[in-house]
Amino acid sequence: MTPATATLQFSRKSQTLEELDKERPKSLEAVREILREATTDVETKLSLIEVSLIGRGVTYADFIRPYVAPIVSLMKSLEIYEIYNKKQIEEIIHQGIETGEAVKESDLPGYHMLKECYHKIKEYLPGAFTAIFLEIEKILENLDKYCRSFSKAEEREYMDTPSHYEMKRQELWKLIRVNLDDVKDMIGRYQEDGVDIKMFGIHARDIGRGCECERLPFLLMFPQTCVNVRNACKGIRQWLKADEEYPSYIKDDIIDMEKKIEHKTREERESQMRSSQLEYKMRHVQQECSVLESELKKLIAREMAFNQDARKLEREINKLELEIGTLEQEKVMSSKGLIKSSHPPEALSRKIHDLKEKHHGLATKHSHVQAKIMLVEKKREMLRESNANASALRSASRKARTEHTNVEHELHTMNERLEELKQIYLYKTSHETPKKIFYGLPLAPKTTVKTTGKKNHDPLNRAVKIVAHYIEKDWMKLYRKLPFHPVRGTEMLEQDLDDIFQKSARNTVKELSHEALAKWRRLHTRATLEELKGALVELKRKDVLEHLEKAHGGSGGAASSRRNKPTIFKPARVAVSLPKIKISGDKSMVVQSI
Repeated sequence: MTPATATLQFSRKSQTLEELDKERPKSLEAVREILREATTDVETKLSLIEVSLIGRGVTYADFIRPYVAPIVSLMKSLEIYEIYNKKQIEEIIHQGIETGEAVKESDLPGYHMLKECYHKIKEYLPGAFTAIFLEIEKILENLDKYCRSFSKAEEREYMDTPSHYEMKRQELWKLIRVNLDDVKDMIGRYQEDGVDIKMFGIHARDIGRGCECERLPFLLMFPQTCVNVRNACKGIRQWLKADEEYPSYIKDDIIDMEKKIEHKTREERESQMRSSQLEYKMRHVQQECSVLESELKKLIAREMAFNQDARKLEREINKLELEIGTLEQEKVMSSKGLIKSSHPPEALSRKIHDLKEKHHGLATKHSHVQAKIMLVEKKREMLRESNANASALRSASRKARTEHTNVEHELHTMNERLEELKQIYLYKTSHETPKKIFYGLPLAPKTTVKTTGKKNHDPLNRAVKIVAHYIEKDWMKLYRKLPFHPVRGTEMLEQDLDDIFQKSARNTVKELSHEALAKWRRLHTRATLEELKGALVELKRKDVLEHLEKAHGGSGGAASSRRNKPTIFKPARVAVSLPKIKISGDKSMVVQSI
Protein backbone atom coordinates (compact mmCIF):
# COMPACT_ATOMS: atom_id res chain seq x y z
CA MET A 1 0.00 0.00 0.00
CA THR A 2 1.53 3.25 -1.11
CA PRO A 3 1.64 5.99 1.50
CA ALA A 4 -0.55 9.03 0.84
CA THR A 5 1.43 12.06 -0.19
CA ALA A 6 0.64 15.25 1.63
CA THR A 7 -0.04 18.27 -0.56
CA LEU A 8 1.35 21.60 0.48
CA GLN A 9 -1.12 24.45 0.16
CA PHE A 10 0.44 27.55 -1.32
CA SER A 11 -1.22 30.85 -0.54
CA ARG A 12 0.18 34.19 -1.57
CA LYS A 13 0.01 36.77 1.17
CA SER A 14 -1.69 40.05 0.40
CA GLN A 15 0.58 42.82 -0.77
CA THR A 16 1.07 46.15 0.93
CA LEU A 17 1.87 49.58 -0.46
CA GLU A 18 5.58 49.18 0.29
CA GLU A 19 5.72 45.87 -1.61
CA LEU A 20 4.31 47.34 -4.84
CA ASP A 21 7.80 48.56 -5.74
CA LYS A 22 9.38 45.17 -5.07
CA GLU A 23 6.81 42.66 -6.30
CA ARG A 24 4.46 42.88 -9.28
CA PRO A 25 0.74 43.05 -8.43
CA LYS A 26 -1.61 40.23 -9.41
CA SER A 27 -4.15 42.47 -11.13
CA LEU A 28 -5.47 46.00 -11.32
CA GLU A 29 -8.20 45.03 -8.85
CA ALA A 30 -5.46 44.05 -6.40
CA VAL A 31 -3.70 47.38 -6.98
CA ARG A 32 -6.89 49.30 -6.26
CA GLU A 33 -7.49 47.27 -3.11
CA ILE A 34 -3.93 47.93 -1.90
CA LEU A 35 -4.29 51.67 -2.53
CA ARG A 36 -7.71 51.70 -0.88
CA GLU A 37 -6.31 50.01 2.23
CA ALA A 38 -3.37 52.42 2.24
CA THR A 39 -5.79 55.36 2.09
CA THR A 40 -7.73 53.93 5.02
CA ASP A 41 -4.42 53.55 6.87
CA VAL A 42 -3.65 57.24 6.21
CA GLU A 43 -7.03 58.27 7.57
CA THR A 44 -6.49 56.09 10.65
CA LYS A 45 -3.07 57.64 11.28
CA LEU A 46 -4.59 61.09 10.87
CA SER A 47 -7.28 60.28 13.45
CA LEU A 48 -4.63 59.04 15.89
CA ILE A 49 -2.62 62.24 15.44
CA GLU A 50 -5.74 64.31 16.09
CA VAL A 51 -6.52 62.32 19.23
CA SER A 52 -2.99 62.74 20.53
CA LEU A 53 -3.07 66.46 19.67
CA ILE A 54 -6.50 67.68 20.77
CA GLY A 55 -7.96 64.67 22.58
CA ARG A 56 -10.88 62.34 21.87
CA GLY A 57 -14.26 63.93 21.18
CA VAL A 58 -12.82 67.47 21.15
CA THR A 59 -13.29 69.85 18.24
CA TYR A 60 -10.59 72.16 16.93
CA ALA A 61 -12.59 75.16 18.09
CA ASP A 62 -12.65 73.75 21.64
CA PHE A 63 -8.92 73.03 21.35
CA ILE A 64 -7.96 76.50 20.09
CA ARG A 65 -10.26 78.65 22.22
CA PRO A 66 -8.32 78.28 25.57
CA TYR A 67 -5.13 79.56 23.91
CA VAL A 68 -6.62 82.70 22.44
CA ALA A 69 -7.39 84.90 25.48
CA PRO A 70 -4.05 84.46 27.34
CA ILE A 71 -1.95 84.96 24.21
CA VAL A 72 -3.99 88.01 23.13
CA SER A 73 -3.52 89.47 26.63
CA LEU A 74 0.22 88.89 26.33
CA MET A 75 0.23 90.59 22.91
CA LYS A 76 -1.47 93.66 24.39
CA SER A 77 1.10 93.79 27.14
CA LEU A 78 3.94 93.53 24.62
CA GLU A 79 2.16 95.86 22.21
CA ILE A 80 2.16 93.26 19.42
CA TYR A 81 -0.75 93.36 16.98
CA GLU A 82 -0.31 89.95 15.27
CA ILE A 83 1.83 86.82 15.62
CA TYR A 84 2.33 85.20 12.21
CA ASN A 85 5.65 83.26 12.06
CA LYS A 86 8.02 81.03 14.00
CA LYS A 87 10.74 83.64 14.46
CA GLN A 88 8.31 86.06 16.10
CA ILE A 89 7.17 83.41 18.58
CA GLU A 90 10.75 82.47 19.43
CA GLU A 91 11.63 86.12 20.06
CA ILE A 92 8.68 86.55 22.42
CA ILE A 93 9.56 83.37 24.33
CA HIS A 94 13.25 84.31 24.44
CA GLN A 95 12.44 87.83 25.59
CA GLY A 96 10.09 86.74 28.33
CA ILE A 97 11.65 83.58 29.73
CA GLU A 98 15.10 82.81 28.43
CA THR A 99 16.53 86.27 29.22
CA GLY A 100 15.09 86.20 32.72
CA GLU A 101 13.39 89.54 32.33
CA ALA A 102 10.58 90.38 34.74
CA VAL A 103 7.23 89.10 33.59
CA LYS A 104 3.95 90.33 34.88
CA GLU A 105 1.91 87.87 36.82
CA SER A 106 -0.98 88.33 34.39
CA ASP A 107 1.24 87.56 31.36
CA LEU A 108 2.55 84.21 32.63
CA PRO A 109 -0.41 82.17 31.26
CA GLY A 110 0.11 83.76 27.86
CA TYR A 111 3.81 82.88 27.87
CA HIS A 112 3.08 79.28 28.85
CA MET A 113 0.31 78.93 26.27
CA LEU A 114 2.44 80.42 23.50
CA LYS A 115 5.36 78.18 24.42
CA GLU A 116 3.07 75.14 24.45
CA CYS A 117 1.74 76.03 20.99
CA TYR A 118 5.27 76.53 19.74
CA HIS A 119 6.37 73.07 20.91
CA LYS A 120 3.26 71.37 19.53
CA ILE A 121 3.76 72.97 16.12
CA LYS A 122 7.40 71.95 16.24
CA GLU A 123 6.44 68.39 17.16
CA TYR A 124 3.54 67.83 14.75
CA LEU A 125 4.28 70.07 11.75
CA PRO A 126 5.72 68.49 9.80
CA GLY A 127 7.10 65.86 12.21
CA ALA A 128 3.99 63.78 12.92
CA PHE A 129 2.60 64.31 9.40
CA THR A 130 5.81 63.39 7.55
CA ALA A 131 4.93 59.68 7.37
CA ILE A 132 1.41 60.56 6.16
CA PHE A 133 2.73 62.84 3.44
CA LEU A 134 5.19 60.19 2.26
CA GLU A 135 2.43 57.56 2.17
CA ILE A 136 0.11 59.83 0.17
CA GLU A 137 2.97 60.56 -2.23
CA LYS A 138 3.45 56.81 -2.64
CA ILE A 139 -0.27 56.27 -3.23
CA LEU A 140 -0.34 59.08 -5.79
CA GLU A 141 2.67 57.64 -7.59
CA ASN A 142 1.05 54.20 -7.89
CA LEU A 143 -2.29 55.71 -8.87
CA ASP A 144 -0.65 57.52 -11.74
CA LYS A 145 1.34 54.41 -12.64
CA TYR A 146 -1.41 51.77 -12.69
CA CYS A 147 -4.79 53.54 -12.83
CA ARG A 148 -4.45 54.90 -16.35
CA SER A 149 -6.97 55.70 -19.04
CA PHE A 150 -4.70 54.46 -21.87
CA SER A 151 -6.01 57.36 -23.92
CA LYS A 152 -5.39 61.05 -24.59
CA ALA A 153 -7.10 63.90 -22.78
CA GLU A 154 -8.06 65.67 -26.01
CA GLU A 155 -11.67 65.61 -27.19
CA ARG A 156 -12.09 63.05 -29.96
CA GLU A 157 -15.17 61.78 -31.72
CA TYR A 158 -16.55 58.50 -30.27
CA MET A 159 -13.93 58.62 -27.48
CA ASP A 160 -15.85 60.60 -24.85
CA THR A 161 -15.42 58.11 -22.00
CA PRO A 162 -11.61 57.72 -22.28
CA SER A 163 -11.13 61.46 -22.80
CA HIS A 164 -13.35 62.39 -19.85
CA TYR A 165 -11.69 59.84 -17.58
CA GLU A 166 -8.23 61.07 -18.58
CA MET A 167 -9.23 64.66 -17.86
CA LYS A 168 -10.80 63.61 -14.54
CA ARG A 169 -7.69 61.70 -13.42
CA GLN A 170 -5.53 64.72 -14.31
CA GLU A 171 -7.84 66.98 -12.28
CA LEU A 172 -7.74 64.57 -9.32
CA TRP A 173 -3.96 64.35 -9.57
CA LYS A 174 -3.75 68.16 -9.42
CA LEU A 175 -6.24 68.24 -6.51
CA ILE A 176 -4.21 65.77 -4.44
CA ARG A 177 -0.95 67.46 -5.39
CA VAL A 178 -2.28 70.92 -4.50
CA ASN A 179 -3.51 69.75 -1.08
CA LEU A 180 -0.09 68.31 -0.25
CA ASP A 181 1.85 71.26 -1.63
CA ASP A 182 -0.34 73.78 0.20
CA VAL A 183 0.52 72.19 3.55
CA LYS A 184 4.23 72.20 2.72
CA ASP A 185 3.98 75.80 1.54
CA MET A 186 2.10 76.78 4.70
CA ILE A 187 4.77 75.23 6.94
CA GLY A 188 7.50 76.94 4.93
CA ARG A 189 5.78 80.31 5.21
CA TYR A 190 5.32 79.83 8.96
CA GLN A 191 9.04 79.23 9.33
CA GLU A 192 10.04 82.19 7.13
CA ASP A 193 7.71 84.96 5.90
CA GLY A 194 4.72 84.16 8.05
CA VAL A 195 1.15 82.92 7.59
CA ASP A 196 -2.00 84.95 7.07
CA ILE A 197 -5.66 84.19 7.70
CA LYS A 198 -6.35 84.64 3.97
CA MET A 199 -4.08 81.71 3.13
CA PHE A 200 -6.36 79.18 4.84
CA GLY A 201 -9.43 77.43 3.52
CA ILE A 202 -13.07 78.08 4.38
CA HIS A 203 -13.15 75.53 7.22
CA ALA A 204 -10.08 76.95 8.99
CA ARG A 205 -11.24 80.55 8.51
CA ASP A 206 -14.63 79.71 10.03
CA ILE A 207 -12.86 78.26 13.07
CA GLY A 208 -10.69 81.39 13.27
CA ARG A 209 -13.71 83.68 13.21
CA GLY A 210 -15.54 81.56 15.79
CA CYS A 211 -12.55 81.56 18.16
CA GLU A 212 -11.61 85.19 17.35
CA CYS A 213 -8.02 84.22 16.57
CA GLU A 214 -7.61 86.07 13.26
CA ARG A 215 -4.46 87.70 14.71
CA LEU A 216 -3.08 84.28 15.70
CA PRO A 217 -3.19 82.46 12.30
CA PHE A 218 -0.57 79.90 13.37
CA LEU A 219 -3.26 78.28 15.57
CA LEU A 220 -5.19 77.36 12.40
CA MET A 221 -2.35 75.36 10.87
CA PHE A 222 -3.47 72.13 12.57
CA PRO A 223 -7.07 72.10 11.28
CA GLN A 224 -5.95 73.25 7.84
CA THR A 225 -3.41 70.42 7.58
CA CYS A 226 -6.00 67.82 8.61
CA VAL A 227 -8.52 69.21 6.10
CA ASN A 228 -5.94 69.04 3.31
CA VAL A 229 -5.03 65.44 4.16
CA ARG A 230 -8.70 64.44 4.19
CA ASN A 231 -9.26 66.20 0.85
CA ALA A 232 -6.31 64.29 -0.61
CA CYS A 233 -7.76 61.01 0.66
CA LYS A 234 -11.15 61.94 -0.78
CA GLY A 235 -9.53 62.61 -4.16
CA ILE A 236 -7.74 59.24 -4.01
CA ARG A 237 -11.02 57.43 -3.32
CA GLN A 238 -12.73 59.25 -6.19
CA TRP A 239 -9.89 58.25 -8.51
CA LEU A 240 -10.11 54.60 -7.40
CA LYS A 241 -13.87 54.56 -7.88
CA ALA A 242 -13.62 56.15 -11.33
CA ASP A 243 -10.92 53.65 -12.35
CA GLU A 244 -13.05 50.76 -11.10
CA GLU A 245 -16.09 51.91 -13.11
CA TYR A 246 -14.05 52.81 -16.19
CA PRO A 247 -13.98 49.31 -17.83
CA SER A 248 -17.76 48.91 -17.54
CA TYR A 249 -18.31 52.25 -19.28
CA ILE A 250 -15.81 51.25 -21.97
CA LYS A 251 -17.69 47.97 -22.47
CA ASP A 252 -20.96 49.88 -22.90
CA ASP A 253 -19.24 52.15 -25.42
CA ILE A 254 -18.01 49.10 -27.35
CA ILE A 255 -21.52 47.63 -27.55
CA ASP A 256 -22.94 50.99 -28.61
CA MET A 257 -20.14 51.49 -31.16
CA GLU A 258 -20.74 48.06 -32.71
CA LYS A 259 -24.41 48.96 -33.21
CA LYS A 260 -23.42 52.29 -34.76
CA ILE A 261 -20.93 50.57 -37.06
CA GLU A 262 -23.57 48.08 -38.16
CA HIS A 263 -25.94 50.92 -39.01
CA LYS A 264 -23.15 52.94 -40.66
CA THR A 265 -22.08 49.89 -42.71
CA ARG A 266 -25.59 49.60 -44.13
CA GLU A 267 -25.54 53.31 -44.85
CA GLU A 268 -22.14 52.97 -46.54
CA ARG A 269 -23.39 50.12 -48.72
CA GLU A 270 -26.48 52.09 -49.68
CA SER A 271 -24.41 55.16 -50.51
CA GLN A 272 -21.98 53.04 -52.52
CA MET A 273 -24.88 51.42 -54.39
CA ARG A 274 -26.43 54.82 -55.02
CA SER A 275 -23.11 56.21 -56.23
CA SER A 276 -22.50 53.19 -58.48
CA GLN A 277 -26.00 53.39 -59.96
CA LEU A 278 -25.61 57.08 -60.73
CA GLU A 279 -22.17 56.41 -62.17
CA TYR A 280 -23.61 53.67 -64.40
CA LYS A 281 -26.50 55.88 -65.52
CA MET A 282 -24.10 58.73 -66.23
CA ARG A 283 -21.85 56.48 -68.32
CA HIS A 284 -24.90 55.14 -70.20
CA VAL A 285 -26.16 58.65 -70.93
CA GLN A 286 -22.67 59.76 -71.96
CA GLN A 287 -22.53 56.82 -74.34
CA GLU A 288 -25.90 57.87 -75.76
CA CYS A 289 -24.56 61.40 -76.19
CA SER A 290 -21.54 60.04 -78.05
CA VAL A 291 -23.76 58.00 -80.38
CA LEU A 292 -26.06 60.97 -80.98
CA GLU A 293 -23.10 63.25 -81.64
CA SER A 294 -21.67 60.86 -84.23
CA GLU A 295 -25.07 60.45 -85.90
CA LEU A 296 -25.75 64.17 -85.81
CA LYS A 297 -22.32 64.89 -87.22
CA LYS A 298 -23.13 62.75 -90.24
CA LEU A 299 -26.59 64.30 -90.66
CA ILE A 300 -25.38 67.89 -90.28
CA ALA A 301 -23.01 67.38 -93.20
CA ARG A 302 -26.06 66.59 -95.38
CA GLU A 303 -28.48 69.05 -93.75
CA MET A 304 -27.63 71.85 -96.20
CA ALA A 305 -28.26 69.54 -99.16
CA PHE A 306 -31.59 68.52 -97.61
CA ASN A 307 -32.65 72.16 -97.28
CA GLN A 308 -31.62 72.92 -100.87
CA ASP A 309 -33.54 69.89 -102.15
CA ALA A 310 -36.58 70.91 -100.11
CA ARG A 311 -36.56 74.45 -101.50
CA LYS A 312 -36.06 73.17 -105.06
CA LEU A 313 -38.91 70.70 -104.69
CA GLU A 314 -41.15 73.40 -103.23
CA ARG A 315 -40.51 75.61 -106.27
CA GLU A 316 -41.24 72.77 -108.67
CA ILE A 317 -44.40 71.82 -106.76
CA ASN A 318 -45.61 75.42 -106.81
CA LYS A 319 -44.89 75.64 -110.54
CA LEU A 320 -46.81 72.40 -111.19
CA GLU A 321 -49.73 73.54 -109.04
CA LEU A 322 -49.90 76.79 -111.03
CA GLU A 323 -49.77 74.91 -114.34
CA ILE A 324 -52.38 72.38 -113.24
CA GLY A 325 -54.66 75.21 -112.09
CA THR A 326 -54.30 76.98 -115.44
CA LEU A 327 -55.09 73.82 -117.42
CA GLU A 328 -58.09 72.96 -115.24
CA GLN A 329 -59.44 76.49 -115.67
CA GLU A 330 -58.89 76.21 -119.43
CA LYS A 331 -60.72 72.87 -119.44
CA VAL A 332 -63.71 74.29 -117.55
CA MET A 333 -63.98 77.39 -119.69
CA SER A 334 -63.65 75.42 -122.95
CA SER A 335 -66.33 73.00 -121.83
CA LYS A 336 -68.64 75.97 -121.29
CA GLY A 337 -67.71 77.38 -124.66
CA LEU A 338 -66.26 80.53 -123.21
CA ILE A 339 -62.91 79.99 -124.91
CA LYS A 340 -61.59 77.81 -127.67
CA SER A 341 -58.86 75.49 -126.36
CA SER A 342 -55.82 74.70 -128.44
CA HIS A 343 -55.89 71.09 -127.12
CA PRO A 344 -58.58 68.50 -127.54
CA PRO A 345 -60.46 67.69 -124.30
CA GLU A 346 -58.96 64.19 -124.10
CA ALA A 347 -55.41 65.49 -124.53
CA LEU A 348 -56.05 68.25 -122.00
CA SER A 349 -57.37 65.76 -119.44
CA ARG A 350 -54.44 63.44 -120.05
CA LYS A 351 -51.97 66.29 -119.61
CA ILE A 352 -53.64 67.38 -116.37
CA HIS A 353 -53.49 63.78 -115.15
CA ASP A 354 -49.80 63.50 -116.01
CA LEU A 355 -49.06 66.76 -114.22
CA LYS A 356 -50.93 65.58 -111.11
CA GLU A 357 -48.97 62.31 -111.11
CA LYS A 358 -45.77 64.32 -111.33
CA HIS A 359 -47.04 66.61 -108.54
CA HIS A 360 -47.75 63.60 -106.35
CA GLY A 361 -44.25 62.23 -106.91
CA LEU A 362 -42.64 65.58 -106.10
CA ALA A 363 -44.82 65.96 -102.99
CA THR A 364 -43.80 62.49 -101.80
CA LYS A 365 -40.14 63.29 -102.39
CA HIS A 366 -40.57 66.62 -100.57
CA SER A 367 -42.13 64.88 -97.57
CA HIS A 368 -39.19 62.46 -97.45
CA VAL A 369 -36.69 65.32 -97.53
CA GLN A 370 -38.69 67.18 -94.89
CA ALA A 371 -38.67 64.06 -92.72
CA LYS A 372 -34.88 63.97 -92.93
CA ILE A 373 -34.71 67.64 -91.91
CA MET A 374 -37.04 66.91 -88.98
CA LEU A 375 -34.85 63.94 -88.05
CA VAL A 376 -31.83 66.25 -87.80
CA GLU A 377 -33.78 68.61 -85.54
CA LYS A 378 -35.03 65.69 -83.48
CA LYS A 379 -31.50 64.32 -83.07
CA ARG A 380 -30.28 67.78 -82.11
CA GLU A 381 -33.03 68.11 -79.48
CA MET A 382 -32.30 64.60 -78.20
CA LEU A 383 -28.61 65.48 -77.90
CA ARG A 384 -29.49 68.67 -76.03
CA GLU A 385 -31.69 66.73 -73.59
CA SER A 386 -29.07 63.98 -73.21
CA ASN A 387 -26.35 66.55 -72.44
CA ALA A 388 -28.59 68.20 -69.86
CA ASN A 389 -29.39 64.79 -68.37
CA ALA A 390 -25.69 63.86 -68.35
CA SER A 391 -24.81 67.14 -66.63
CA ALA A 392 -27.48 66.56 -63.98
CA LEU A 393 -26.32 62.96 -63.48
CA ARG A 394 -22.70 64.11 -63.29
CA SER A 395 -23.59 66.58 -60.56
CA ALA A 396 -25.69 63.99 -58.71
CA SER A 397 -22.93 61.39 -59.10
CA ARG A 398 -20.32 63.80 -57.76
CA LYS A 399 -22.55 64.60 -54.79
CA ALA A 400 -23.27 60.90 -54.15
CA ARG A 401 -19.56 60.11 -54.43
CA THR A 402 -18.73 62.84 -51.92
CA GLU A 403 -21.39 61.51 -49.56
CA HIS A 404 -20.04 57.99 -49.96
CA THR A 405 -16.49 59.19 -49.32
CA ASN A 406 -17.63 60.98 -46.16
CA VAL A 407 -19.57 57.93 -44.96
CA GLU A 408 -16.61 55.69 -45.81
CA HIS A 409 -14.24 57.97 -43.90
CA GLU A 410 -16.60 58.10 -40.93
CA LEU A 411 -16.96 54.31 -40.96
CA HIS A 412 -13.17 53.98 -41.07
CA THR A 413 -12.89 56.36 -38.10
CA MET A 414 -15.53 54.40 -36.19
CA ASN A 415 -13.70 51.12 -36.81
CA GLU A 416 -10.45 52.68 -35.60
CA ARG A 417 -12.16 54.00 -32.47
CA LEU A 418 -13.75 50.59 -31.86
CA GLU A 419 -10.35 48.91 -32.04
CA GLU A 420 -8.96 51.52 -29.66
CA LEU A 421 -11.83 50.98 -27.21
CA LYS A 422 -11.32 47.22 -27.35
CA GLN A 423 -7.61 47.72 -26.73
CA ILE A 424 -8.36 49.93 -23.70
CA TYR A 425 -10.84 47.36 -22.36
CA LEU A 426 -8.23 44.64 -22.80
CA TYR A 427 -5.65 46.71 -20.92
CA LYS A 428 -8.05 47.43 -18.05
CA THR A 429 -9.24 43.82 -17.62
CA SER A 430 -6.13 41.78 -18.39
CA HIS A 431 -3.94 40.48 -15.55
CA GLU A 432 -0.95 40.97 -17.85
CA THR A 433 -1.31 44.77 -17.75
CA PRO A 434 0.06 45.40 -14.22
CA LYS A 435 2.81 42.88 -14.92
CA LYS A 436 3.92 44.75 -18.05
CA ILE A 437 3.64 48.11 -16.26
CA PHE A 438 5.72 46.79 -13.36
CA TYR A 439 8.49 45.50 -15.63
CA GLY A 440 8.27 48.43 -18.05
CA LEU A 441 7.25 46.22 -21.00
CA PRO A 442 5.22 47.44 -24.01
CA LEU A 443 1.49 47.05 -23.48
CA ALA A 444 0.74 45.93 -27.07
CA PRO A 445 -0.32 42.26 -27.09
CA LYS A 446 1.76 39.59 -28.81
CA THR A 447 -0.92 39.00 -31.44
CA THR A 448 -0.36 42.51 -32.77
CA VAL A 449 3.34 41.83 -33.22
CA LYS A 450 2.66 38.54 -35.00
CA THR A 451 0.11 40.10 -37.30
CA THR A 452 2.53 42.85 -38.20
CA GLY A 453 5.18 40.25 -39.02
CA LYS A 454 2.82 38.33 -41.29
CA LYS A 455 1.82 41.50 -43.06
CA ASN A 456 5.44 42.21 -43.92
CA HIS A 457 5.66 38.79 -45.64
CA ASP A 458 2.50 39.32 -47.71
CA PRO A 459 3.55 39.02 -51.41
CA LEU A 460 1.09 41.68 -52.53
CA ASN A 461 2.25 44.05 -49.79
CA ARG A 462 5.87 43.57 -50.87
CA ALA A 463 4.87 44.09 -54.51
CA VAL A 464 3.09 47.33 -53.63
CA LYS A 465 6.24 48.65 -51.95
CA ILE A 466 8.41 47.69 -54.93
CA VAL A 467 6.04 49.18 -57.51
CA ALA A 468 5.67 52.38 -55.46
CA HIS A 469 9.46 52.67 -55.39
CA TYR A 470 10.05 52.20 -59.14
CA ILE A 471 6.86 53.44 -60.86
CA GLU A 472 7.83 57.13 -60.44
CA LYS A 473 5.57 59.58 -62.34
CA ASP A 474 3.44 56.86 -63.98
CA TRP A 475 1.61 56.07 -60.74
CA MET A 476 -1.54 57.93 -61.85
CA LYS A 477 -1.61 56.06 -65.17
CA LEU A 478 -1.15 52.81 -63.26
CA TYR A 479 -4.04 53.66 -60.92
CA ARG A 480 -6.31 54.20 -63.95
CA LYS A 481 -5.26 50.84 -65.42
CA LEU A 482 -5.86 48.82 -62.25
CA PRO A 483 -9.11 46.78 -62.02
CA PHE A 484 -11.64 47.39 -59.23
CA HIS A 485 -14.40 45.34 -57.70
CA PRO A 486 -16.96 46.88 -57.31
CA VAL A 487 -16.23 48.66 -60.60
CA ARG A 488 -15.24 52.33 -60.36
CA GLY A 489 -15.82 54.65 -63.30
CA THR A 490 -13.56 57.30 -64.76
CA GLU A 491 -15.06 60.07 -62.65
CA MET A 492 -14.58 58.10 -59.45
CA LEU A 493 -10.96 57.29 -60.34
CA GLU A 494 -10.23 60.96 -61.01
CA GLN A 495 -11.89 61.86 -57.72
CA ASP A 496 -9.68 59.30 -55.94
CA LEU A 497 -6.57 60.88 -57.44
CA ASP A 498 -7.79 64.36 -56.45
CA ASP A 499 -8.34 63.14 -52.87
CA ILE A 500 -4.81 61.73 -52.73
CA PHE A 501 -3.37 65.03 -54.01
CA GLN A 502 -5.37 67.11 -51.52
CA LYS A 503 -4.46 64.97 -48.50
CA SER A 504 -0.81 64.42 -49.42
CA ALA A 505 0.13 67.43 -51.54
CA ARG A 506 3.57 67.78 -49.93
CA ASN A 507 4.51 64.10 -50.06
CA THR A 508 7.11 62.66 -52.40
CA VAL A 509 6.25 60.74 -55.57
CA LYS A 510 7.05 57.43 -53.84
CA GLU A 511 4.72 58.26 -50.96
CA LEU A 512 1.94 59.27 -53.36
CA SER A 513 2.44 56.05 -55.33
CA HIS A 514 2.28 53.95 -52.16
CA GLU A 515 -0.86 55.76 -50.99
CA ALA A 516 -2.57 55.23 -54.37
CA LEU A 517 -1.74 51.50 -54.38
CA ALA A 518 -2.88 51.19 -50.76
CA LYS A 519 -6.17 52.84 -51.72
CA TRP A 520 -6.52 50.34 -54.58
CA ARG A 521 -6.07 47.48 -52.10
CA ARG A 522 -8.72 48.95 -49.80
CA LEU A 523 -11.29 49.57 -52.53
CA HIS A 524 -10.64 46.40 -54.56
CA THR A 525 -11.97 43.52 -52.50
CA ARG A 526 -10.26 40.91 -54.71
CA ALA A 527 -6.86 42.51 -55.30
CA THR A 528 -4.20 40.06 -56.46
CA LEU A 529 -0.58 40.21 -57.50
CA GLU A 530 -1.46 39.03 -61.02
CA GLU A 531 -3.80 42.00 -61.53
CA LEU A 532 -1.03 44.38 -60.50
CA LYS A 533 1.35 42.70 -62.95
CA GLY A 534 -1.30 42.84 -65.69
CA ALA A 535 -1.71 46.59 -65.20
CA LEU A 536 2.08 47.03 -65.46
CA VAL A 537 2.11 44.99 -68.69
CA GLU A 538 -0.69 47.14 -70.09
CA LEU A 539 1.28 50.22 -69.05
CA LYS A 540 4.41 48.78 -70.75
CA ARG A 541 6.58 49.14 -67.64
CA LYS A 542 8.71 46.02 -68.07
CA ASP A 543 11.44 47.48 -65.87
CA VAL A 544 9.12 47.45 -62.85
CA LEU A 545 7.99 43.93 -63.76
CA GLU A 546 11.60 42.78 -63.76
CA HIS A 547 12.09 44.16 -60.25
CA LEU A 548 8.93 42.32 -59.17
CA GLU A 549 10.10 39.06 -60.70
CA LYS A 550 13.46 39.33 -58.97
CA ALA A 551 11.85 40.06 -55.61
CA HIS A 552 9.24 37.27 -55.85
CA GLY A 553 11.38 34.68 -57.65
CA GLY A 554 9.23 34.78 -60.76
CA SER A 555 9.77 33.57 -64.31
CA GLY A 556 12.98 35.60 -64.78
CA GLY A 557 14.60 34.09 -61.70
CA ALA A 558 13.47 30.61 -62.71
CA ALA A 559 14.92 31.02 -66.20
CA SER A 560 18.25 32.18 -64.85
CA SER A 561 18.34 29.26 -62.43
CA ARG A 562 17.62 26.90 -65.30
CA ARG A 563 20.46 28.44 -67.29
CA ASN A 564 22.84 27.85 -64.41
CA LYS A 565 21.91 24.17 -64.00
CA PRO A 566 24.34 21.60 -65.51
CA THR A 567 23.24 19.83 -68.69
CA ILE A 568 22.24 16.22 -68.13
CA PHE A 569 22.42 14.01 -71.23
CA LYS A 570 19.59 11.56 -71.61
CA PRO A 571 19.89 8.35 -73.66
CA ALA A 572 18.30 8.47 -77.12
CA ARG A 573 15.04 6.65 -77.57
CA VAL A 574 15.30 3.61 -79.93
CA ALA A 575 12.20 2.51 -81.81
CA VAL A 576 11.73 -1.27 -81.68
CA SER A 577 9.25 -2.93 -84.05
CA LEU A 578 7.64 -6.10 -82.68
CA PRO A 579 6.03 -8.71 -84.90
CA LYS A 580 2.29 -8.85 -84.92
CA ILE A 581 0.91 -11.77 -82.95
CA LYS A 582 -2.02 -13.63 -84.38
CA ILE A 583 -4.66 -14.44 -81.82
CA SER A 584 -6.54 -17.67 -82.21
CA GLY A 585 -9.24 -19.04 -80.00
CA ASP A 586 -10.33 -16.84 -77.11
CA LYS A 587 -9.67 -13.24 -78.09
CA SER A 588 -9.95 -12.05 -74.51
CA MET A 589 -6.63 -13.71 -73.71
CA VAL A 590 -3.56 -11.98 -75.12
CA VAL A 591 -0.18 -13.64 -74.83
CA GLN A 592 2.85 -11.45 -75.40
CA SER A 593 6.19 -13.09 -76.05
CA ILE A 594 9.43 -11.27 -75.98
